[in-house]
Amino acid sequence: MRTLLAALLTLTLLAPALGTPTPPTPHRPASKRGLSWANAHWVPIAPFDAPSTPLTAQYNWAPAPSANTSYPFVPMLWGCDAAHVAAWDSVVAANFSGTRLTPDRAPLAFNEPELGVQANCSPKDAAAVWVKHFEPLKAWGYRLGTPAVTMGPEGKAWLLQWFAECAGACNPDFLAVHWYDMSFASLVSVLQGYYAAFDLPIWLTEYALTYFGPGSPPPLASVREVDEFMRASMAWLDAQDWVERYFWFGAMYDMQGVNPANSLLDPAGAPSRSGQLSPLGSVYLAPANSTRGTATAHAASAARRRRRRHTLANTAAICIVAWWYL
Repeated sequence: MRTLLAALLTLTLLAPALGTPTPPTPHRPASKRGLSWANAHWVPIAPFDAPSTPLTAQYNWAPAPSANTSYPFVPMLWGCDAAHVAAWDSVVAANFSGTRLTPDRAPLAFNEPELGVQANCSPKDAAAVWVKHFEPLKAWGYRLGTPAVTMGPEGKAWLLQWFAECAGACNPDFLAVHWYDMSFASLVSVLQGYYAAFDLPIWLTEYALTYFGPGSPPPLASVREVDEFMRASMAWLDAQDWVERYFWFGAMYDMQGVNPANSLLDPAGAPSRSGQLSPLGSVYLAPANSTRGTATAHAASAARRRRRRHTLANTAAICIVAWWYL
């Protein structure tokens, strides 16, 4: 009861800043591509904001933007500790200082909360913070994203426990998840699994072709393999009506342990921080329909490989039978 009363009090205090209550409304952007920006002003953001950009949203793992773009901002309550919550409350009380948000006004919460090196929130603490500081936004027309968990079983288990701790008081409108692995098939399987488990539209708020799983890591993907994966994944993500947005990792020089081949910035520009795009960055910023058919081509190529294996297997079987009767 005290938690509910606290949430109601927070809602009352924020009411003048947030404006007139309106029901949350889903938004279908012209392009699902977004920018995750970790560079503040020390790298020019201009290459990602050309007039023809397909990007329709940017976030920076923080409540307020660190660099302005012509497309809207997605605020984030990064952690459930007192410092992050206080910063969040301050920005919300100021009505995000007039920052242009996405049309559906869709904030994110708790970055990889199941990891000790990230937000490091227990499901119980995250539920309490959500109910008091995040859920009240829903009454004012904001669409709320779940805590942004990682793709593995730990992330899914954390999210299930979080829903249990919420006891019906947390009502997200979409699911935020991160994916890092080594195959297109894995991406499809993981996202389909999360969608089936939680029945919420998906925001893929970090993804790249790299390995953070258990055991010895496989060889790094080549620049060509990353390029092919990006094209195939974007085409597939664009074709899924239950995937609302996706954000490639990353637009940065320091890739924080992610295979550098995934960088959208040309490493040659690192000393001067030029912000010049890598070839992969140019692919990500190509017109939104330029990868159309790539996922289909990727699937067709896989089918051809399966048919070749099937044909070879049949040929081998025929040879064995013929040898037996000779």
